[in-house]
Amino acid sequence: MTRTSLRATLAATAFVLLTASALADAACRPNTCYQQYNQCRASGIPFATCYAAYESCLIRNGCQIP
Repeated sequence: MTRTSLRATLAATAFVLLTASALADAACRPNTCYQQYNQCRASGIPFATCYAAYESCLIRNGCQIP
């Protein structure tokens, strides 16, 4: 493999990985998990129950748990 083709391959790989990462992060930004968590807390359900549901929602959506 020549040096030019190696650089092109590395650049393409980096682009694909960064794009996939950006799309996954973007999917988690406007999620409804936090809204559901707030509604749960407002209804008087205990914190632990609401937070467990919040974490489960994030996991189902492929988001990181804060």
